[in-house]
Amino acid sequence: MSRRPQVSASVEIDAPAELVWAVLTDFGRYPDWNPFNVGMKTTFEMGAPVFMDVALVGNRTQRQTEYITALEPGRKVCWSMNRPPAWLIGATRCQILVALDAGRTRYTSNDAITGVLAPVVMLVYGRAMQRGFESVCTALKQRAERMATTPPNEAAEPDGS
Repeated sequence: MSRRPQVSASVEIDAPAELVWAVLTDFGRYPDWNPFNVGMKTTFEMGAPVFMDVALVGNRTQRQTEYITALEPGRKVCWSMNRPPAWLIGATRCQILVALDAGRTRYTSNDAITGVLAPVVMLVYGRAMQRGFESVCTALKQRAERMATTPPNEAAEPDGS
């Protein structure tokens, strides 16, 4: 049985799932903390586009548009490519939160690559994607844990207005 090509990373965060979800879905603040997805925009509606600026190699970013395919507020968001033909190349990224005991959360990001070009995509981009996913885990953990331990009046960040 062959294994489906994928990139995956996971981390346990010392912060409640509600807070981690708030950080994860605040795309407007991604440039402040997310080293991999440096720009994100969506309406979070099923089928809505997700406009992304992804830092795959160094400071060069790649623009991508994918589409929301699953949404369970507070727990899971997935988006997928929508480029025909699907048999050639496809990808579905899911970000999942699991509430743990003592106000902790497990965050997992997984990107399943499909189609006949999947091995080529993994050869060309696999390592960079893996590093990117791991950097998101580290940065999300740092940001959420910092917010969880900062008093509310100090945690408020300027909104630019």
